Amino acid sequence: MVLPVEEVARKAGTDHPELVAWLDRRVAAFPGWAAEVGAPERWDFGPDSLELLEEIVRGRFADGEEILAEKRSEFVQGAVWYIGEVVRRNARAMEWQYQPRGRFGELAGAMFSAAREGVLETPLVGQPGLREGGTLYPLGALNVLYSAAPGIPWADVGGCGAGSFRRAVRRMGRSG
Repeated sequence: MVLPVEEVARKAGTDHPELVAWLDRRVAAFPGWAAEVGAPERWDFGPDSLELLEEIVRGRFADGEEILAEKRSEFVQGAVWYIGEVVRRNARAMEWQYQPRGRFGELAGAMFSAAREGVLETPLVGQPGLREGGTLYPLGALNVLYSAAPGIPWADVGGCGAGSFRRAVRRMGRSG
């Protein structure tokens, strides 16, 4: 659904039409995604299930750039949705949102735009009403798996180790 720029700028957060359609598609696609990825019985939306996802992601991609290049693929779309759902279901007061503007206020374009290299044009989970903080871009979380930068929620001083998704979800559950 393509809306005029003014309409897109007003529709942000949980009621953005692209977000609603994407969430509907992801819910419908989840059983097939889980079966294709393997171990469908382990995808229970609990924080511990993120260890398996982390293992699978690390086995498929050499770095964050490969993930960004595949951000429109069924696997990455499913992983993004799954991470967001785990956070939404396990952290306090979290909801899916889509903010159709970039860091500097420019329109971000279509969700998961192939033309953009970052994660700002992708869905996020966040606490309602917070303008800063309390948010997580699941696609960004996938990229951070390959980061060694301290201070990033999923990064340890020596890079992300096993279970880093799980630790971050637990930290988010204590905040807010």
